[in-house]
Amino acid sequence: MSDQPTGVFVRLPLSEEQKASVYDLTSKGGATDAILAIGTPVTGGGLTRTGTIAWFEKDREPSLASYCPGLFKAGDSVPVTSLPIAQAHIAALESEVVRLRGVIVEAVDALTRVTEERSTQYQAKNGRWVSIQADDGERCDIIHSDITTDCEAAILSAHKALKGGAA
Repeated sequence: MSDQPTGVFVRLPLSEEQKASVYDLTSKGGATDAILAIGTPVTGGGLTRTGTIAWFEKDREPSLASYCPGLFKAGDSVPVTSLPIAQAHIAALESEVVRLRGVIVEAVDALTRVTEERSTQYQAKNGRWVSIQADDGERCDIIHSDITTDCEAAILSAHKALKGGAA
């Protein structure tokens, strides 16, 4: 099998960003590029065939010829599906992985900013550098409100992703 895409799985509904991307690319004449930009290419190149169903004219019913008899033992009853159906299911799962990876990257980026841009002290109006301590005596770090906003957005995206919604 080829590694060239034979189809594209597109998760619905489309986000506004995806719609804009499709409009932009199709208006430039790149329909294929537009679809690839918002979807997950399906190649099917990673699937190994374990058998073929053949129905010859002289046979009363189709038969399964196994290419990998070592995968089965006498008495096994193995469900069979078509390659296009299997590819569609794999593409759906790959799309979900891509979506969840995006949520994880967003969260990691926000948390990285917390550790890289935090401060242990601030400069007071009198010019002195001051730190903050909690009631238990532990030092409190100070982070910019933009970082807090990014962390809150990452938390919201993670909650949506865990509920199966579009992030």
